[in-house]
Amino acid sequence: MRGLFDGVSAEMRSAVQGMRFPGLVWSLTTGERGGRRVTLEAPGEVSVDALIRIASVTKPIAAAATLALAEDGVLALDDPVERFVPAWAGRRVLATRHGPLTATVPADRSTTVRDLLAMGFGLGYDASAPEGDALSAATAAAGLYSDGRVPRLDPATWAEGAAGLPMAHQPGQGWLYQSSFDALTVVLQAATGQCFDVILRQRILDPLGMAETGYTVPAEKLSRVPRHGFPHSAGGPAEILPAGDGSLLEPPSFPSAATGLVSTVADLMRFATMLLDGGRGPDGRVLTEDSVRAMATDTTTEGMSSPEPPQYLQRFWRAVRTPA
Repeated sequence: MRGLFDGVSAEMRSAVQGMRFPGLVWSLTTGERGGRRVTLEAPGEVSVDALIRIASVTKPIAAAATLALAEDGVLALDDPVERFVPAWAGRRVLATRHGPLTATVPADRSTTVRDLLAMGFGLGYDASAPEGDALSAATAAAGLYSDGRVPRLDPATWAEGAAGLPMAHQPGQGWLYQSSFDALTVVLQAATGQCFDVILRQRILDPLGMAETGYTVPAEKLSRVPRHGFPHSAGGPAEILPAGDGSLLEPPSFPSAATGLVSTVADLMRFATMLLDGGRGPDGRVLTEDSVRAMATDTTTEGMSSPEPPQYLQRFWRAVRTPA
């Protein structure tokens, strides 16, 4: 396996050379359950134990928590979202994709929890939207977009804002990035009566020993938070969040399932290893094998628009690959 490690190491070191913000941490696991070897390396500016804003890597961890709740009967994946958020009953849909907000038709069915996991809430980053797209502009004006950080609104206000906008597509017939998992936060908190960070801690993080993953960082660990580059969701140059960012000391009002977690690569490897082991953690089962298979199953269908990398992620890649 040494050749595999050396090959990955060479690729990662090469990638750092072309970055505007030079630094990354990577990990590789080899072997079978009970005899795995985990290696960590950190070429560039960051340390191997860096506490990194993991942005959309929050989503698979949140999806695992959702499936754990479904396994326990707290909710069902085919439950309509209005069971938990009554304001989302009777949603409207744009009569024409990218058309005016005043021309809508009724949704032909309820949006379900499963739709949220498949990015089917009908709001989100639309890579195919033309300049000046009415729904995209209204979503931004309502403050509903999150990016590398959580929404600036509290969950109740976010839910009200989403209820006031039409869907871009009928339930199950489209794919828009990001906002579905913000909506998932609202649903899971309503279903459990718990804050989402507590749900994550109880269902996933604690059982896997992911002690350094969360929405906040203790003051004594802030020195391990590197600077972080992320593009403005509406365009423009990459935003540099400072090393040791003090905003991470306080819990967010919206601990989102879409984004916002801070973690280490070692913790993320614990999560990945659980998936490799079919849902088994160090102290027992965290997910069933069926749930792990569901997480690895493509849920897009022929009738859905083809997922494309959202524009803000494309801008981010260009930003980090552009020398200063």
